[in-house]
Amino acid sequence: MFNLKRGASFVATNPLSYVFAVLITFLCMTGVAFVANYTAGLYENFNAIRFDDGDNVVYFSGYYKASEFDETKLKGDYLKLQQYSSIFISDNSVFEYVAYDELLAENVNVRLKKGVWFTKAEKRDGEINAVIAKNDKYSVGDLIIVSKNPSSVLRIRITGVLPENFSYVAFGRFSYPSDLSMLFERYSGDHSESDFFLIGEREAVEENKITSGCLYRFENLSANEMADNTAYLKSFANVASLSEMRDGSRQQIKTSLDAYIPTIVLSSLLCAASLAAISFITIGNNRKNLSVLYFCGARKKDIFAVVLSYLATVFVPSAALFGIINAVVYDKLSDTSLIALPGVFLCVFAGVFLIMTCICVASALYADRNIIKTIKEE
Repeated sequence: MFNLKRGASFVATNPLSYVFAVLITFLCMTGVAFVANYTAGLYENFNAIRFDDGDNVVYFSGYYKASEFDETKLKGDYLKLQQYSSIFISDNSVFEYVAYDELLAENVNVRLKKGVWFTKAEKRDGEINAVIAKNDKYSVGDLIIVSKNPSSVLRIRITGVLPENFSYVAFGRFSYPSDLSMLFERYSGDHSESDFFLIGEREAVEENKITSGCLYRFENLSANEMADNTAYLKSFANVASLSEMRDGSRQQIKTSLDAYIPTIVLSSLLCAASLAAISFITIGNNRKNLSVLYFCGARKKDIFAVVLSYLATVFVPSAALFGIINAVVYDKLSDTSLIALPGVFLCVFAGVFLIMTCICVASALYADRNIIKTIKEE
């Protein structure tokens, strides 16, 4: 505690440099985390659809000329995988849902907060398995009874709980092809008072089902026949293969990194240089105080402890500000790619701590040499 107080007292000798050090460290941590969350968000969605790139899977965004489209002209065998969205209204309660075809549901990987994906849980007779958005009313194992219409009800068993903010596969938007995340819809529990399900039963879909896109999975056809199918589909709507979309995602990630890495490197160097300079200036201003400690019997490890305690007073408030921004601001952003990921927070936190520890050691070594010099001069 004595060394902590000694180190913290250095702030009084130059409060402006201390404030500057805190701000530089905080801004550097926030900037690095922002870019890391953006990139990690793209990678997180990257493999959310588990079909291999080599599979003959084509994303079809919707019919531009529905009256002229004829699926019988498609060659080979195919499965049409769809996602529907709609609502249930029951006893003045509103339940939004997205329903997947079973095969599509088995090939979708959505991050859960707890529990298991509905296709992996045992199904009970008369019940529909579902995962539900994070809420204050329901959890894993709960049974929700929802009126489908005046003559029937749905018994929905909760097998898993989604995070407060998450992305799910939604075929409502598509632009030929740029980024795989265009297949994902960001859901935040704050935007609606209704409960939100992801389910895998067609029987749950009501008459007012909504879908504007689908996946075609072709089998038993040649490369030329696959090319003919793609050309035919392109005459009606936007079309892209999973490999094209993943290539687009890879390119966007690379573009993002190319754009941001120089800024990250420069800001990190600026942070390190600023902290080093401020530390050296602070040590210089307190050289006589340290020399008194040294003269009174303080050992090298004591000098190290004093310098470390000073830099701890820089890191702690910087980390606190960074934690507040990471926890409060990032999770409120509506963009899919800016979900605050715990791994990013920990990596940035540990990285900056390591940099500052190195600066501490360098500052202490510098202080040790100059204290001896000061004693000789005095």
